[in-house]
Amino acid sequence: MAGVADLGGSIITGIDGNPLAVLAAQLRVPLHHINSKDVPLFCDDGTQADRTLDGKVSPRGSVLIQLGCSGLQMGSCCTTLSKQVDCCWSSA
Repeated sequence: MAGVADLGGSIITGIDGNPLAVLAAQLRVPLHHINSKDVPLFCDDGTQADRTLDGKVSPRGSVLIQLGCSGLQMGSCCTTLSKQVDCCWSSA
């Protein structure tokens, strides 16, 4: 027998202003720091991701997110960070 479990907010990234972090504080649920060097990354197909490739991709992803945030702050017509990053990606 197999089933799917939704783990929901089991990992909270960015706790400043995050409603899950507020809820955890209200319920006195302890938060733990995760050292990303100790946690393997996995691809969509379940195979473990290559750390070298991730190391090359992560900085570029961070640049896209920064560009997206800048565009939103400057009044871009995109309504979400995801849409703004897509706009930056397609214009690059």
